[in-house]
Amino acid sequence: MLLLRKTWSEVPATPNVVHDGVDRVPIGRSLVIDPVVKRALRHLRTVKSRLPSDADPVEFADWRERIAEALDGLGCVLVFEKDRVRAEAEAAAAREQAAEVRRRVETEANKHRLCGWPSRW
Repeated sequence: MLLLRKTWSEVPATPNVVHDGVDRVPIGRSLVIDPVVKRALRHLRTVKSRLPSDADPVEFADWRERIAEALDGLGCVLVFEKDRVRAEAEAAAAREQAAEVRRRVETEANKHRLCGWPSRW
């Protein structure tokens, strides 16, 4: 008996299964990237590409905050725990770097105010 393969439109959709080009497989074992994860990765890539080109430290700190927000969004949709932990750690590091840059800017501005020098910022 010859068995004909059903078209994918005839196969009922299941929420935890994706089509990998050959068969439907569980998302956790698939090499196919979930569209939600793909969107989050694209967003992170877009934010990273907008690195301020000038030497303004405040803009750099704002950019690092946007990176942290994008990493938080990505961490919410990643499948594997190890990846979620890494995204969370990278977001925390980006926030810490932004805070450090802002502290340096504020310290420099205070030093200039105390000495009567004109501030760059």
